[in-house]
Amino acid sequence: MSRRSKRNRHRNVTPLSKHGRDGSKLVAPFDGIPNTAPSSWLDDALPESLWSVLLVDGLERDYAIDVFRRIAHAIEDKRLAVPDGVITHSSLAREPESALLPLIELLVEDQVVAEVLFPLTVLNDLPGHELWAQCLAGLGDLKEAWPRLGSAVLTSLDHQSQEATDCRWMKVLTLLVSDKLRLPSKESVLEILEYPNRGDMRKVRPTIRASEMAFRQTQTTTDWPVLFWRQCFAETPCGPLFSYNGDPLPDAVGITMDQLRTLKSQLTDAYMKTLADTVVDARRDAVFGMVAYSARLLEELIRPGMSTSVGARMTLRTLAEIAITLTYLVMKDEDEKWMQYRNYGMGQAKLAFMKQEGVDEPSFVTVDALESMANEDRWLEFTSIELGNWDKKNLRAIAEASKTKDIYDLYYDWTSHHLHGHWGAVRESCFLVCGNPLHRFHRVLAADPVPLGDVFPDAVRVVDRTLDAVRRCYPDAVIDRLVPEAAPTRSAPAVEVDPAGPEASSE
Repeated sequence: MSRRSKRNRHRNVTPLSKHGRDGSKLVAPFDGIPNTAPSSWLDDALPESLWSVLLVDGLERDYAIDVFRRIAHAIEDKRLAVPDGVITHSSLAREPESALLPLIELLVEDQVVAEVLFPLTVLNDLPGHELWAQCLAGLGDLKEAWPRLGSAVLTSLDHQSQEATDCRWMKVLTLLVSDKLRLPSKESVLEILEYPNRGDMRKVRPTIRASEMAFRQTQTTTDWPVLFWRQCFAETPCGPLFSYNGDPLPDAVGITMDQLRTLKSQLTDAYMKTLADTVVDARRDAVFGMVAYSARLLEELIRPGMSTSVGARMTLRTLAEIAITLTYLVMKDEDEKWMQYRNYGMGQAKLAFMKQEGVDEPSFVTVDALESMANEDRWLEFTSIELGNWDKKNLRAIAEASKTKDIYDLYYDWTSHHLHGHWGAVRESCFLVCGNPLHRFHRVLAADPVPLGDVFPDAVRVVDRTLDAVRRCYPDAVIDRLVPEAAPTRSAPAVEVDPAGPEASSE
């Protein structure tokens, strides 16, 4: 199995085909459910379940689950009164005499459990802090409290993780034994009571999370989660900082400067051999010119450091657009289309020239150069200006028509964000992630350039697809392939779906 396949085999996401459509918006499955409000396990629920989060991190799993069962039995036997069956920090602290203190005393009967819970004492705003501090005093080293809190938060950070699900099961279990939760069948009840030893966990685990989230949304919000994260940020440092960009793919391809020089030489030779006279040949000029332009961009990318720059992503977008457009032109192979493409470019040169009259010239192009290009095929007074796309279709439609939608999907969509400066590009290029779980992996503005993925292997593949236009239009041209025939082709990643369905929630 390739590295790319391994990366994707555990991803359980709803395919685009299953998203709803509202005009130009693809609606995510949980975004379209009426009468629901977002609820975050990380931001809100995890701090409220911090005592159980510490236990699932600090104890063996069977040990932690046994502790949870002891609490449930105490509730069921009326030895422990839990208001509304809700066993969160804020809910328990509303009635400390009847709920919180008995729970703490039950927990600290076990010395090992008490030591695992000791980090709670450093949280100044913890609901019922005085009782927790009184019962846990002297059971641990204060210097270890924050690292242990960080470890616990990291363990249960993912709302679908085994540890987070165990904590959420504890909340569902207390609701069940308090007679605050009704389930549709006896088997459903037994699956909760005997978790994780009964039923198909691929179904039981999502049921637990859905039930916990449903009851969570009915609870009154408190300030405790905000105060928790605020103290975590104040008391612990950022770091380490990292980027989401991974290592290069093992099947990445590349070429040498010598190969690129050979390609340019072959293109020049082939072009000259097709010249019979000096009349304008829109087809020949477009085929060789667009390929040569792609080679020029590839030559710039091969320079040290260029292929991992922000600008490289814009270059990859341009290469993708050239490949799609040229493939479409070759597929049509109509004199009118070739001239339409060429005239559009002349019209754009005229438009740029006209806009620069009477203003300060930019540094990257001169008015004289634009005027010369606009007049090159014929006097510009005969040249009309097309303000839309040259073929009156958007690039997506052209890609679909020319069967280059794979290039569009892989190399054009995301790189367009970099061209337009959209948030996705800004996020990828200018921010790092704080590795401190107590900071919720927040973003940090990078002082130095953020390392980005290398576009060069992708650029080589796209240019090689573009070269097919020369081979098709001019079969006698000798143009070497840049990517060997046996090299694996890049395709859209497949998503493997659990046969029991995705374990999903709106968190």
